[in-house]
Amino acid sequence: MASDIPLDAGTLMSTVLEGILYGFSILLFVGTIWSLTYKQHKKDINRPIVMVVILLWMLSTAHIIVNIIRVEYAFVKYRSTHPGGPAAFLADVTQQTYILKHALYVLQTLLADGVVITCF
Repeated sequence: MASDIPLDAGTLMSTVLEGILYGFSILLFVGTIWSLTYKQHKKDINRPIVMVVILLWMLSTAHIIVNIIRVEYAFVKYRSTHPGGPAAFLADVTQQTYILKHALYVLQTLLADGVVITCF
């Protein structure tokens, strides 16, 4: 069951999987920019969509950076100083990295949903 996975182990596994998926998203980002701009005159490029693609890439990059910093804090920096260890650090919703990680996720979701609602 999913509830049998400890929070610290789950966070570490999810960060590794996020890193793998981030690699795929880089390929998709490059392919999207290429398909939107290749052999196009400057006036023919759909600038709003290009800006959304770049913003989504920037938000996903910031998200993985914050996740890596969060894992480093939990398992290295505050491993023995935070009461309760890494699991308690990761469960602490008052940590700045927790708040920033979720704020970036909400911004990504709002931006992507806004594009879908506007374009379709």
